[in-house]
Amino acid sequence: MVTVDYYVTWDSEAGYDLSYFEWDTCDGVYTAEASVNGGTGYYDASGSLFESINIDLTGQFSLRFHFVSDGAWSDEDGIWDTDGAIIIDSLTVRDGSGIIVATETFEDEALGSTTATDWTSCTPPGYGNLAELIKAVPDGYQNDPVQEDPCYQDFTCLWTFYKNSTYNYACNTPDPSPQQAVVPYGNPRGQYAATTIRSPWIPLTGSGNSVTLAFDIYRDLKMDALVMYNWAVRSKIGESGCPYGFQDRGSGYFGDSKDWYHSINEIGDLIRAGATHIQVAFYVTDMCAYWCGTVGSGACHSHGPLIDNVEVYRVATDGPLITLRDMFMFHDTFSHDTSVINPGRADMAIDVLPRSSPGIIPGDSVVITVVDPEVGLGTDPYTGTGPAVYCFLSVDPAQYSFHEAMAPEYRGGPTVRFPYVGTVSAAGRSWDYFRMDTCFTGGGGHILDRYCIDFNDNLFVPGDTCWFFFGAKNSAGSWTYASLPYGQSHSMNLVAGAPDEFTILPTMTFGPRDILYVDCMNFHGAQPFFDTAFENLNLLDKVDRFDVRAPSSGVGNRLDSRVNTVQNQLIAQYRIIIWNTGDLPRGCISDGTWDKSDDAYMLLQFFNFHPDEHAGVYFSGDDIAEDFAALSSFSAISLRQYLTYTVTSPDHKTVGAGVNPAVLWTPGADLNPDLDSLIIYGGCPILNDFDVLAASPPESEVMMDYAVYNCPQGVMPTGPRVEG
Repeated sequence: MVTVDYYVTWDSEAGYDLSYFEWDTCDGVYTAEASVNGGTGYYDASGSLFESINIDLTGQFSLRFHFVSDGAWSDEDGIWDTDGAIIIDSLTVRDGSGIIVATETFEDEALGSTTATDWTSCTPPGYGNLAELIKAVPDGYQNDPVQEDPCYQDFTCLWTFYKNSTYNYACNTPDPSPQQAVVPYGNPRGQYAATTIRSPWIPLTGSGNSVTLAFDIYRDLKMDALVMYNWAVRSKIGESGCPYGFQDRGSGYFGDSKDWYHSINEIGDLIRAGATHIQVAFYVTDMCAYWCGTVGSGACHSHGPLIDNVEVYRVATDGPLITLRDMFMFHDTFSHDTSVINPGRADMAIDVLPRSSPGIIPGDSVVITVVDPEVGLGTDPYTGTGPAVYCFLSVDPAQYSFHEAMAPEYRGGPTVRFPYVGTVSAAGRSWDYFRMDTCFTGGGGHILDRYCIDFNDNLFVPGDTCWFFFGAKNSAGSWTYASLPYGQSHSMNLVAGAPDEFTILPTMTFGPRDILYVDCMNFHGAQPFFDTAFENLNLLDKVDRFDVRAPSSGVGNRLDSRVNTVQNQLIAQYRIIIWNTGDLPRGCISDGTWDKSDDAYMLLQFFNFHPDEHAGVYFSGDDIAEDFAALSSFSAISLRQYLTYTVTSPDHKTVGAGVNPAVLWTPGADLNPDLDSLIIYGGCPILNDFDVLAASPPESEVMMDYAVYNCPQGVMPTGPRVEG
């Protein structure tokens, strides 16, 4: 038995950057001591204590402190300000009789030293560099990476990330590709693929605040495989200047489609003021170490990503550059209690708790990024202090006078965080606007170039739709305005004509609205089609809409996360729920696993307790049936009793249906054969794959089916169709 004493202070990103105290009995296998930090087994978030640990060890052994970090939300990207990983001091080791056998105070070492007597700073041997530039030629061998995109084939030089891999793509469905190497899996040391490629230093010539990074990427990156890519940029001032840290968006990117995608990204806000050179980087990371068993299985790696045609260009524009992210905007919600009359909170979309925490707490403030690297932001002339960054707000129905109705901390004056500035007319509306304030991290540090605003959480009630956009002015007096639906412009009227919005639901509290349309792919293109259909069917006054922001990110903002009581806020208000997921491949119906919201259980209650026998849910989306069928939670299995089916294929093209298939009524179905037949567009430049289903009689039946024709090439089909 030995006793180890030490002082420890830690400060790192909660749930993702963890520190362990470990021991090894000289067999090369380290074990994390489970009794540290009150029995949690690791140091997480922030804290400080004197630790005294008893470990059942005899003979020779070694001790270490092991820090493990994920790839984002760190001091380097500026999203999480910490004191590093962990600080250790005054370490003493005593044997079972209390005799000190080793001690270290670290007082006799030079600053910056990586060793202290017998202690040393070390990193295990790396996984290895997986990046390789090859020329893809159609030779059927090594230089012929599998490309299943019929719209585009790249036979030029491109970057791959499976160099020397011994794993292959035999698991590729529906076309196994055992000749194709893939991004390798984890190694026996518990390490996973993490490779970076960097550009040369690029002179930042020209003028303008807008800088764009564009590139082509072949994805084939299923979320379940957990291999993701990211990009970043860093700056330096002067040819021989010291580089700043790489900056990114704090996200990992994936994509189920086996296609080439042209990605366009604004990076101007990530470049340091006065920078003369920039460098871009691409990361490919296997996230299995953090997410295997929760977000995905880590199985069936592909050879993606493939990267080509990287461009960086600068646009000669003046005025501040405003960057908005969907997950950091205000989100649709319901009353914060179980009623349909009391206020709903004005919160952002993203859950601020780590994935390991079962609860959901939406961020309280909206966050945007604003920079002007050429002349800098101006100071707010209305209050005489703070940044000239503003949020503009207009509410339907117009019933608020904000400088009177809002809580005291939101009224005008230079001593409050979000002072009321005034009123302006734009695009036929009256807008109240407020000065935004500096953002702070969970650790209390200032986040460079980020600004936030929070509205009174006891002000907006069901029926209120809150329209908003942003504006900023630089030190030279030039304005920029921005909203997610419109983008950026120097014209307030243009942006105010296409503002963002959030709604406190339901919008009709004196009678049922009847239909709730859940847009599970906010800003991805489905809403205009539904709005047109509702208008043509004269249903606009019967429909409420709930938007799921950042739908592919799993940030804990699905419908279940905002509904506080299914009985009062759903069943008593709506008879029909229209649930559309567009082309989302994952998280179409959340069951509390990939996304912490448990929509499946919420919908199960809607089915179980709705008194109207004609109430129901209309599900639609390219892959919703496939995704729903794969869920194995209790809530998902229970919900499927109301909709029994089997997925015969995850891709309509595999059963002989065309890229843009005709969908026809099934003989005997209660449909109009002239009105209820349609064409589904699924073609270039981004191919879609639509689920193919079979019914489970008598509980379900096929009402419409893909038209599959068997005919010679170039011959138009006639006569009866062959059902798929």
